[in-house]
Amino acid sequence: MVLDYAWLIPVLPLVAFAIVALFGRWIPERGGYLAMPAIVAAGALALAAAWRIWQGPYEAFQEAYVWTLSEVVGHAWLETGRYAFDLGVYADALTAWLLIPVGILTAGIAIYSIGYIRPEKDGYHLVDGTHVHIDGRQRYYAALALFVASMFGFVLGSDLLQLFIFWELMGLCSYLLIGFWYVKPDAAAAAQKAFLVTRVGDIFFLAGLVILAVLFGSIDLSAILNTDNIAAVAAQNGNLLGLSMLFLFIGAVGKSAQLPLHIWLPDAMEGPTTVSALIHAAAMVKAGVYLVARFIPVFAAVDWVLITVATIGALTAFFAATMAAVNPDIKQVLAFSTISQLGYMFLGLGAVAIVAAGFTAGLLHLFNHAFFKALLFLCAGAIGYALHNYDMREFGGLLRYMPITAITMAIATLAIAGIPPFSGFWSKDILLEYVFTAGGGNPLFFVLWGLALATAGLTAYYMARLWLMTFAGDYRGEDEDHLHDGTWHMNGVLVVLALFAIGSGFLVFYVGDMLYFDTPFEKTLMGIVGSWKAWVGLSVAVLGLAVAWTRFKPDRVEEHITADEDFAGFEQVLVRRYYLTEAYYGLVDKTVLVSARFMDAVDRLVIDWAVDATARVNDWVGGVGSRLQTGRVSDYAVAILSGLLLLIVIIVYVLRYTVGGGA
Repeated sequence: MVLDYAWLIPVLPLVAFAIVALFGRWIPERGGYLAMPAIVAAGALALAAAWRIWQGPYEAFQEAYVWTLSEVVGHAWLETGRYAFDLGVYADALTAWLLIPVGILTAGIAIYSIGYIRPEKDGYHLVDGTHVHIDGRQRYYAALALFVASMFGFVLGSDLLQLFIFWELMGLCSYLLIGFWYVKPDAAAAAQKAFLVTRVGDIFFLAGLVILAVLFGSIDLSAILNTDNIAAVAAQNGNLLGLSMLFLFIGAVGKSAQLPLHIWLPDAMEGPTTVSALIHAAAMVKAGVYLVARFIPVFAAVDWVLITVATIGALTAFFAATMAAVNPDIKQVLAFSTISQLGYMFLGLGAVAIVAAGFTAGLLHLFNHAFFKALLFLCAGAIGYALHNYDMREFGGLLRYMPITAITMAIATLAIAGIPPFSGFWSKDILLEYVFTAGGGNPLFFVLWGLALATAGLTAYYMARLWLMTFAGDYRGEDEDHLHDGTWHMNGVLVVLALFAIGSGFLVFYVGDMLYFDTPFEKTLMGIVGSWKAWVGLSVAVLGLAVAWTRFKPDRVEEHITADEDFAGFEQVLVRRYYLTEAYYGLVDKTVLVSARFMDAVDRLVIDWAVDATARVNDWVGGVGSRLQTGRVSDYAVAILSGLLLLIVIIVYVLRYTVGGGA
């Protein structure tokens, strides 16, 4: 059956990566016409595998399809002590739930890239107008294929080692793609920031995996996710199990850009917009949410960690939404939006501490968000393709020039704002409902529900602001003769994603038998629209849209456009991201750099001095010895005879006081 070939899903783009990296210059579009079909084929196979999983008995955490390489070759990849490191596939309904958006979106982004990245054959310009004659298409398609392979490998991984390998490969690919235009100082700095900040989380992630392996005596997911094993470990080592889950969550915080490790994601916009869509919608940042969801049975054994997950999620959701509300850069608004929406997902998963259905609600929002966020970023990419600019203050009136982009982005805006019948309404309001329900078991969740509700209003506001400043009114920029929608590759993908943004939310009525944890999940249309909490959430969203309209409608938008130098008060605080970036830099200056300077001084004044002193002693000894080398045979004969005489005297002296007894 198709699941027997599921291992090909990550292998196809991985092989494409190797070929494009080595021989891409001789392949059409510098490897694009090999990477794109390989990614599309992997996506199609992922969808087929997901369909087979949903048709079979593979409910989440109940039964899984497991395939390992050792079944084929007869032995594990690596064996050491009591641990066997193998390569394989672990697939259940949760796996299928991720395979669907990752498969569709990576295929769509690969197709979109053919049109979007083609101008790179002529190089690019820096801010000062300098032309850089670098054709980066081969590098782009190689990294894209590796990124897709890494995400598929992470979703399908059957043990902790695979999870860690593909987790780190995603970090490497994000570094390569964020810094794609590496000649630009901002792009190089953003890539370094993303790599270093996520490494902080990765240290904890690795520590959590090691503790899990020790506690369970195995690295296989089948053993770690076994209910009996979890209960036994929790009873014997509950504190250590909680520590391992906390460390895993900190790893997820780094990868999914949650407080306080969120600072890298807005700057990641320096890469191509297709990369932004891949990171935000289909791959990297979703990996953190998937990690928590994958281990939710273990998290559930230590409720305090789940409460931490929910708290960080709610705080991050609100915190990021406030910054999105004033930012003038369209891609950075979408970046803060991603951080905020990921916070929603963690909030839903954290609610599992009280209400098991929070698991399904969080993953429903992950699924819907993947499509409308990819659509938002690819629409932004179409705008950048036409204008070579992402500052909304210089847009306006693009509806008449780019109707396909405008309409599809309006659909995505309504979806993320939570307006029915678009997809975001169903998952967002269900998530809020279960967070409120969790408040009955822990009053803290009432507070978190309030934060999430306020975030819903802010989300509707800043997304409506984005659309109005970009598409409504009159064009405020220059060269309007060159404004147009993207290529057919780009427009086709936008239309398909718009259909998902409209319809994917209705899956809420069909996932109950497969995608749930502990308690079956059942939702009806009347059960959703008949809830007062849904109407409260919708009212807050409509209020956000209304406020945005009053401020940014076509005849008033000019009044609310603020130049960089004119930001003041709390707006300045928001634009400067609460000064957290400066705080981090200050912390680095006072700790890391001070430590580095101290170690540099130790290296120069102690270690180098010791090494140099040894060299000076050797030089002195060598100099003394060199004076004895005259080159005259008579001198050497005298030295030999003198040495021989001295040796005879020593021997006689020793014999006298040993054999002769000192007489």
